[in-house]
Parts: sequence; structure tokens; C-alpha cells
Amino acid sequence: MKLNTIIGFIFSCIVMFSCNKASSDNRTGNDVAAPEIPSFPALSQQAIANLLNSADDLDLQFTDTGFSMNVGGGGAQQTLSSIVPKEVVKSPCKEICLIFVKSKGEQIAHISAHIGEGCSYYVFYENNRPAYVNLMNQQGIEFYNSMLARFKTNPMPGQ
Repeated sequence: MKLNTIIGFIFSCIVMFSCNKASSDNRTGNDVAAPEIPSFPALSQQAIANLLNSADDLDLQFTDTGFSMNVGGGGAQQTLSSIVPKEVVKSPCKEICLIFVKSKGEQIAHISAHIGEGCSYYVFYENNRPAYVNLMNQQGIEFYNSMLARFKTNPMPGQ
């Protein structure tokens, strides 16, 4: 009796595997669903204003290049002024930069910048989890693209 049960189980597994393989082999590229993007609210205009007024230092870590830089003083506010108080995420964009916002030496915000074909936005984190998503304006896109272009023309030693 046990032998019949084991053989039946093995046969069922083989049939299931064959059916799954056949159905995946018959798929076209159009059948594959796009990755789902969670929806997050936008950081409010008041919260953005508070961030701009408090920030005196940014640490930028560019994801794919290994470059990092510090932006202090008025440059911190100028960089953060590219945050638009409008929620958006219709399609995923590649993360290009992590931003650690500091005020008087203390980290007050963790943000990631995302730019891709037809999309640009910031993700704001709370407790190391995405909490808010805001659009990035043209000034921000130009800033990050110019930094990335600079890194490509002046690679770090050893790269």
C-alpha cells in the first residue's frame, strides 16, 4: 500500500511539473505581468518645507558608481528643492542614489532618488521602509544626470 502511495505521489509531481512547464513555454512576452508597484502617499508640502528648512547637510551615495559626495549649506536646500509635493509612481524606475539628510549632524531623513525612462521620483523612508513617494522636478533630473555623467567621464581609480 505504501509503495502505491509513493508511486502515486511521484507521478502527480511529474504531471504537475510537466503542466507548469508546458504552460510557461507557451507564454509570449506580452503575457508576463509587470511588477506591481505599491502605492504610497506623497510627502506633504509642509513636511517638504520643514525638511528644506532643517537640512544643512546631505550625504549622497550613487548606487551603481561607488561614488559618494557631501552637499552642505545652500546646496542641500537647492538639491532638496527638486522634490515636488505630488504623488507618482506609475512604473518602477531604477534607484540611482541614496540621500541621507542631516541637520546639525543628526540624520533626519533617508531618501532614495529614482530616474528612468519617463519617470523620476523620490522615495522617503520611515523605519527603513518606504513611506512616501514624490515626483522629482526637471532641476533634480538634470542634477542627478549631470552627476552620473561626471562619474562616467571621471571613473574612480580601479574601475
